Amino acid sequence: MHARPASLSRTKNKFDPDRFIREEQLRNSGVLDPSNFQVVFGFGRRKCLGQHLADSGFFNLITSVLYVYNIELPLDEDGRPMKIDHEQCHGSLSYPKNFSCVLKPRSEEAIALIRSSSPTKDPMTTIGQA
Repeated sequence: MHARPASLSRTKNKFDPDRFIREEQLRNSGVLDPSNFQVVFGFGRRKCLGQHLADSGFFNLITSVLYVYNIELPLDEDGRPMKIDHEQCHGSLSYPKNFSCVLKPRSEEAIALIRSSSPTKDPMTTIGQA
């Protein structure tokens, strides 16, 4: 590599890390497409065959929760919403640090839907319990 300066850059005296970005990784605007970089499912020929099934299942799960619940911050002693720490855990995957939230059914219809789709006797009393 060091014997061939052309392999380091398109110009002889300038390092260019963008040389590794292929055209198919760019969107029309020239910005990297993040959908090509999902570490969880692997890369290339050996990426997970169930990626699209998992994406669809996760989408259905999230939309179902958002359909029947309002997600709110818990209240402090003064009745004001608590603050969330926006710090993240970093590593192979980035994710927010744990925080508390309150799930409240949106309506009586939502409660009926939750009860009809739950295998437990009364899901409204077991939410959040381990």
